[in-house]
Amino acid sequence: MLLYYGHLGIKEKITVVPNPTDVKRFNREVRLKLREGARREFGIEEGEVALGFASSNFTLKGLRQLIEALQLLPQKFKLIVAGGRNPKGFLKEAQRLGVEKRIKFLGKVKEMEKFYSAVDVLTHPSFYDTFGNVVTEALSMGVPVVCSRETGAKDFVKEGVNGFV
Repeated sequence: MLLYYGHLGIKEKITVVPNPTDVKRFNREVRLKLREGARREFGIEEGEVALGFASSNFTLKGLRQLIEALQLLPQKFKLIVAGGRNPKGFLKEAQRLGVEKRIKFLGKVKEMEKFYSAVDVLTHPSFYDTFGNVVTEALSMGVPVVCSRETGAKDFVKEGVNGFV
């Protein structure tokens, strides 16, 4: 049922304006320039596939489920986590599942362009996110994204082209 406001439907009155991404800071050229050094800095070795995860709310953004999924992936997959929350409970879960050596918690990262440069895929399995800036920042740098349907930024992910929803 379409609601009407005067003679126009509500749909015609709404404009969605996504958050802007600083493309001078987040772009493919920066990624190429920083990639080798960033991978070395974050301990990602040759042949490893680095999955990136960035959030200040690990629970809401699905980190526990991502750690559970990591055990299903081949050993060459490593999870790099950026964020300011206390990782103790998540480390304990990783130990229980036997994947703790495949996860690196970076804490709060000031230079996110280094983080995106180091990872091969950004994962964003959020349970709720009106608009995850991490998605558009990663895509701007040429990093494919795997995200849930529960984030507004999913509209920027083209299935099989630059990621998967």
